[in-house]
Amino acid sequence: MIAQPNTPASRFYKVQADSISHLYARWLDERQYEDPSDYDNVLSAWMAEFDLTLTSGITRRSFSFQFVDKEGREYRMWRTARELGYARIA
Repeated sequence: MIAQPNTPASRFYKVQADSISHLYARWLDERQYEDPSDYDNVLSAWMAEFDLTLTSGITRRSFSFQFVDKEGREYRMWRTARELGYARIA
């Protein structure tokens, strides 16, 4: 399911797109030896401004994470070399 416009998730996506891309570039350089939970702390702080809660963080394998809004809608956001995207998953 595609995320709906004008939701906390869509606002987070629009405002933090550049920051997430910068975090992705850092992750590419350091993912083999840095603790992925360090990124979760940063994401959680950014999400708090939009009343979002991180539910599943970044791993060494993929730069994606899941979060939920106050209404209980679940989303997945990802960053690859070719795209930054997000979608509602539940």
